[in-house]
Amino acid sequence: MAPENLYSKLQGVTQTNRDGTNRQDIISELCFPGQQLVLMRAPNRYNQNNLDVYVAFQVGRVNSELADFLAPMLDQGRIVRAHVTEITGGSEDKPTRGVNVSITIYE
Repeated sequence: MAPENLYSKLQGVTQTNRDGTNRQDIISELCFPGQQLVLMRAPNRYNQNNLDVYVAFQVGRVNSELADFLAPMLDQGRIVRAHVTEITGGSEDKPTRGVNVSITIYE
């Protein structure tokens, strides 16, 4: 069976990480199209299936609906890969950067 590809925009890209790093700065300095991302289970009081997204530092999280779909697959040991497809914003008229991602699920 062929891998399944999903596309999404990361949430939480304007937040500050617990260590004080600014996600907008991290996106600006470390993210680029094609870059591999790490999805890490990080259950919280809002969503037990929460998936944080990292380069070297956290840059955001997968939306709740997608996390609810992906988390059980990760728990089962399925291979799920993510990479940046596009960095949006960062201009004078749209200063906030966003991260669009592709997520591939392998059998």
